[in-house]
Amino acid sequence: MVEGNKNKVKLLICYHKPAYLLKDNVMTPIHVGRANAKVRMGEENPDYQWLVNNMIGDDTGENISNKNDYYNEMTAVYWAWKNYEELGNPDYIGLMHYRRHFIFDENITDVVNVKNFDESSYKSFLGYDERKMSDFVDGYDFIAHIGEVPNVYQHYIRNQRKEDLDRAIEIVLKKYPDYESYVDGYFNGSESNFCNMCIFSRKIFFEYCEWIFSILEEFENQIDMAQKRFFISERLTGLFLYRLMKNKEMKYKKLPIAFLEEAVNVPIAIYAEEGEELTTAVSLYSILNNKSDYNSYSIYVFCEKERVAHVENKIRQYIEVQNKCEIQVIGTDDKPDVLPLVLDEYFPKLGKCIYIWGKVLTLHDLGEFYRICSVDDYMAGGVPRTLYDPAEPDKIINSNLLVLNLKRFKLNGISQKTRIMIQTDGDQDLLNKVLKNEIGYIHENFFVSEHLANYKDKVFSLNEKREEIQKYVLWHVFMVYDQMEPEFNIQGIFSQFWWDGISKIPYEFQHIQVSENSLRSLIIKQQYEINAYKGVQKLDSVEQWRSYGFWGKLKFYYVNNGLKQTIRYAIQKMIGRAK
Repeated sequence: MVEGNKNKVKLLICYHKPAYLLKDNVMTPIHVGRANAKVRMGEENPDYQWLVNNMIGDDTGENISNKNDYYNEMTAVYWAWKNYEELGNPDYIGLMHYRRHFIFDENITDVVNVKNFDESSYKSFLGYDERKMSDFVDGYDFIAHIGEVPNVYQHYIRNQRKEDLDRAIEIVLKKYPDYESYVDGYFNGSESNFCNMCIFSRKIFFEYCEWIFSILEEFENQIDMAQKRFFISERLTGLFLYRLMKNKEMKYKKLPIAFLEEAVNVPIAIYAEEGEELTTAVSLYSILNNKSDYNSYSIYVFCEKERVAHVENKIRQYIEVQNKCEIQVIGTDDKPDVLPLVLDEYFPKLGKCIYIWGKVLTLHDLGEFYRICSVDDYMAGGVPRTLYDPAEPDKIINSNLLVLNLKRFKLNGISQKTRIMIQTDGDQDLLNKVLKNEIGYIHENFFVSEHLANYKDKVFSLNEKREEIQKYVLWHVFMVYDQMEPEFNIQGIFSQFWWDGISKIPYEFQHIQVSENSLRSLIIKQQYEINAYKGVQKLDSVEQWRSYGFWGKLKFYYVNNGLKQTIRYAIQKMIGRAK
């Protein structure tokens, strides 16, 4: 236990670029990775000079500043550990980030996203008062941000590499066997530290550093660190805190954090396949209709070179009127399954890009998805071809929705490998061949796909009503149509979103034919769905459907699909598009 009333406190705030500066006798900004920044940014760069003039660097004394690319904020922790006297030997030391800060209010539990923050009132919003920090920490062994996830282990492997976490756990148990009783409880639990944001007493801080850096050093010795980042440090910090929290003699408290949400530019590449102008238009509409004015967009519509003028004419309405959105049509000789593997040739300065090919709807602004959908550990993230199983070592994805790490593409010569492989293997499943063992899954919270068995049990359960399933769909970012054709499946649970998009795009795209064959297939395949709908008339056969007259079919449509779908069907019937 910490004794005494007056304590000297230092809160390190990590910066790697200019941002809102928090600096006083407690808040101590530190430039992380300065050893690399000297070369990467250049010493004459104004941004580098701002960092040098406003804060200490992690490159003095004993340091690992040159390892910042994979140690991340832990280079600041290491510097503080080895150069503690330079900070004035404080009683307490903590860590924050340039856009992640503690909210000094225990009554708040959630992470608070802050947009367009007011510098003049921000410290007050945080509940921060330099004069009160000594009293705030007094008597506590540690203070930390503890976030909640359904399962700590599963949360990690859904976003990063399973083998890295397994290796780290193996090292912990070998070096510190007394942790065995804590490992299972922590990784099967729901509480974990994120971003390594903690405030430790001096004694606990030194114990923490001795423990975690011994593990990270061994991990570094066993793993190829090329293009890798130490995401495991957050889970290790969580494990260390879990052990402390199980010690009844420890006094601690949990704090929420504020996240300064920066506006981002979202680059999206869309392939407009010949004969699929409608698909492109609906996808474009869904992106633009759901975008906010906070973020900006750069949308690149790819097509065959000879079709550029045609495609530009089709989407001219979108090109001309968009706010904070640039839309450009680019001609290419690359096929849609080859294009994502060579996008770094088209965008040499772009680090990450979203790729869409086929029927994919966007249901929300893509700014947050683009920011938090990490592919740092992989070259690409996508929708699994079969089951969503993040533990699967050799992941196979479809190419209809991708997040591409173009930075790693460039470093590993992916476009060159692709063009060589085309000559020998052709373009069949090229994506999974070229990127073998470098593929992750887009987190299941971001998309709905009706082909995955994981979703079939949920979406087509007779215990779920249509409205409940559609509400479930709405909180996802993407709707991926990779099996059922929504234009020929009017009653489908997911089809409503597609038809809503069709109703709002320019008239020249609206040329769909709904045949009697598609209606027959609809009635048969969707029978179980219809039966699940409360108060529905049971339709036993296609013959029964045929027996209905025009008004009988309209009544059936109204009972089962509502007024909007009924009007649509009636119009199609009257103009001869439905039989």
